[in-house]
Amino acid sequence: TAILTDAHPPTRRNGLGAEFWILGAGTFINRAGTMVVPFMTLYLVTARRFSVVGAGEVLAGFGGGALFAPLVGGALADHVGRSITLLGSTLTTSATLVALAYTRSPAAIVALVFLLGMTLEAPRPVIQALVADLVAEQDRVRAYSVLFWLSNLGFAVAMASAGFLAQTGFTVLFWADAVTGVVFGVLVSRFVPEPDHRDEATDSDSGGYRQVLRHRAMAAFTLAVMTYYFVYLQSDATLPLAVHRSGLSSHVYGMCMALNGALICLAQPLLAPRLSRRDPGRVWAAGVTLVGLGFALTAIASTAAGYLLSVA
Repeated sequence: TAILTDAHPPTRRNGLGAEFWILGAGTFINRAGTMVVPFMTLYLVTARRFSVVGAGEVLAGFGGGALFAPLVGGALADHVGRSITLLGSTLTTSATLVALAYTRSPAAIVALVFLLGMTLEAPRPVIQALVADLVAEQDRVRAYSVLFWLSNLGFAVAMASAGFLAQTGFTVLFWADAVTGVVFGVLVSRFVPEPDHRDEATDSDSGGYRQVLRHRAMAAFTLAVMTYYFVYLQSDATLPLAVHRSGLSSHVYGMCMALNGALICLAQPLLAPRLSRRDPGRVWAAGVTLVGLGFALTAIASTAAGYLLSVA
């Protein structure tokens, strides 16, 4: 054990470190190209002539793939490695996006959207694990906050441009998403080192999904998060349809989503230090309540200003 520890020192260090900032830069690039999923409903209804019900069923397939993806991605990250899991999922996602851009068969679209849900969501636990590997425990809250901020900044950039690009055709959205995904995967796998865990405990009882689900508070919180996302993800599924049904162009929906990311980027540095001193459960509950009120406003919105207000 002493030999292994000396030969492979822990990756964690004080401060965030250069590798973390490479991961952050890759996250920003990837999110700046995230254009397809928020516009998937409009793409299916307008470009591929799916009915609203049919588009919802296709997106249910995306959700089905996304449901299992983090479980698979997390397991692969632990057993195969962070870098290879991240690179494999981003390359597969890019290939799926390009194929989806030119596919006309409804059955093939359904299969590709399901695969997209799998490959697009698989890297999420890998990125979280990389942060834990690269950053010392006392700096992780700051690291996750920075990563979240960069992710939303990239999303705001993506939505600000995607709404206008979608008016000229959806193919460019698929290619932009595919290229930025490849850049992200290659950048992280090339410049962020694979951590060595051979000096860590290998007790089979020290982790695993079964232990997580046996924890009552964690199981209850997981159920609450699932219920919350049932509402929140309507911003990807039915909000674009609501905007479209109001006779507004796709760039209005893009502006709404850009505003969403921009407000997070502006508010987080101001509010996070103050909110972090309060009870996190109460803060989370208050945030969820605000989201619910925002979606309630969508029911009466019919103008660009109304939708922007509801998103804000």
